[in-house]
Amino acid sequence: MEYVQSSKFSSCQVPATEEEQFISLNIPENLPRLWQQQGYTHLHFGVVRIGLTLHARKGLPVIARIALIDSRLKSYQQACIGTVQTTLNAGTVFITLFPNFNVSLQDPNLLKTLKVQLQLVGAPMQEKSVAATLHHQIVYRIQDHALDLVLPSSDEALYLEVTSASQAPNSIQIPRQIFREELLRRLPESWVTSYEKLHQATQSPIQSSEVSFHSRNDGTTEIKFEKPRSSFRKQRTLLLRCLFVCYL
Repeated sequence: MEYVQSSKFSSCQVPATEEEQFISLNIPENLPRLWQQQGYTHLHFGVVRIGLTLHARKGLPVIARIALIDSRLKSYQQACIGTVQTTLNAGTVFITLFPNFNVSLQDPNLLKTLKVQLQLVGAPMQEKSVAATLHHQIVYRIQDHALDLVLPSSDEALYLEVTSASQAPNSIQIPRQIFREELLRRLPESWVTSYEKLHQATQSPIQSSEVSFHSRNDGTTEIKFEKPRSSFRKQRTLLLRCLFVCYL
């Protein structure tokens, strides 16, 4: 017994700051009890849709790091479901993630399991300005079992897709007023998160082929992205690749 349901396409304002921000993707608190009364036992997180719109003119060298977090886990390396580094110069960016895991309806942390971690750099605004709007939606399956979906043609736990307003899949366009080499230099080589301070836990570094995580003695975690190197000489090759990391 199962059925699919989605939350409304909600939005929230993003204050102007270069500090990281955590935004909860909440589930209405009355629903888990209602589902249990109907005989369901688990919720399967199927799809998470995220849209990010910058409130400034096109072409600014604004860079965003967007991550989907399972906030029940104390270690950032394990909590991070997927992370993307992208520019916002060409307009709204849409991200679609397929987490593909189940949570018990009796889990007291179910309602706030998923969080979006967001950080914007590149074009500082005055204090109290609204820098961007984050749109989000969850599509989930309510079921009386704990089986995951089998994703075709992939051994990964997560499938992730990114599109810009120009419908260019898996990449973001380059600012018109900035050369490719200059934009590449603007990409931060690393980001620092204080996520683990929320749980007062530290972990040793874990690395992947595209993104590496480094725990610091002060309780923060450094996230380092590899920069693209070989695509500049091709005339129609887009500069930015969407980088993500998946953990089983």
